[in-house]
Amino acid sequence: MMTSHREWIPTVCYSCNHGPDLILVERARGVALNIRGNDSRPEFVEYTQNRGRTCPKPYGYLQKLYNPNRIKNPLIRKNPKKGLEENPQWAEVSWEEAFEVVAQKISQVLAKDPGRLCFMYGGPNLYTNSGSWKAFVKAMGRVQRLHSGETIRCDLAEHIFGNYIHGGWSCEPDVAYANYVLLLGRNPRASGGVGENVQYSEAQARGMTMVVIDPVCTVSAAKAEEWIPIKPGTDLALELALINVIINEIGKVDEDFLKHLTNAPYLVGPDGYFVRSKKEKKVLIWDPIDRKAKTFDDPSIKDFALEGTYDVGGLQVRPVFAVMKEHFLPYSPEWAEGITEIPREKIRE
Repeated sequence: MMTSHREWIPTVCYSCNHGPDLILVERARGVALNIRGNDSRPEFVEYTQNRGRTCPKPYGYLQKLYNPNRIKNPLIRKNPKKGLEENPQWAEVSWEEAFEVVAQKISQVLAKDPGRLCFMYGGPNLYTNSGSWKAFVKAMGRVQRLHSGETIRCDLAEHIFGNYIHGGWSCEPDVAYANYVLLLGRNPRASGGVGENVQYSEAQARGMTMVVIDPVCTVSAAKAEEWIPIKPGTDLALELALINVIINEIGKVDEDFLKHLTNAPYLVGPDGYFVRSKKEKKVLIWDPIDRKAKTFDDPSIKDFALEGTYDVGGLQVRPVFAVMKEHFLPYSPEWAEGITEIPREKIRE
């Protein structure tokens, strides 16, 4: 039997990718009535983005939860015809029937051609169910998976390259420890919720320099140490010039990181492909101490060459980093100035 007793239930908010954040939900007679931040556990609050506070998003979720038009059961399309003028004739069915239909369809495709099976899912609830979705899809074998977020910077860009480059889910600046952060097209002070506002406020108070490059003086630009206007759609030209300045003009790179945690030492042949050992088919590197090529995982490696040209099996080969340096040479600050309208001196600065 439910009582009218009101209580605050500790839980988390995961309404966006800045969660999970600690919140409290007021409940009475099984109904959620209110939401507020949870700062009652300092040992946990320290490691959350919102520091025990909350933004307006969770309150919108209360409205969504009790929306009379909320879809609570599976819908199956009854009209096989497609088109803008066609009524899809959605019909509500039980979960058991929906599971049966999905299982039958998946089994049919797997039996005929597994390569034609494709899962596509998306929406804000991905933040809480993406793990189970991935496990379910993997259980089907080698199938296609299209996982879309709310914007083009989500799974269609950022997360894909984040996983490939460093194995992480996101590509975020380490604001808590960085001394200089360059933002291109991002506006965390307006769209980052409580979490990013807290992070950037604390970092700037600590002394971090934030520079915003944007055609518009956004909220973040207004609160930055410097705002640099740029011609719309030319960000990539600026980035190419910045890379060129860093690796070719300044030459300031983390060689230890490049050698041991990237493919920068891998040898590239004249055809643009990695050079591999004949027996193991493993990618080769050049050891400048022993003056010979070795497989990338050879325990006898004394050092990794990042630059130079070497003869391996009659081929003139170079490390990836050397190839990359040459590739970026044409993208000078002078070249970028004519495209971005940012002065060459500012780019070098």
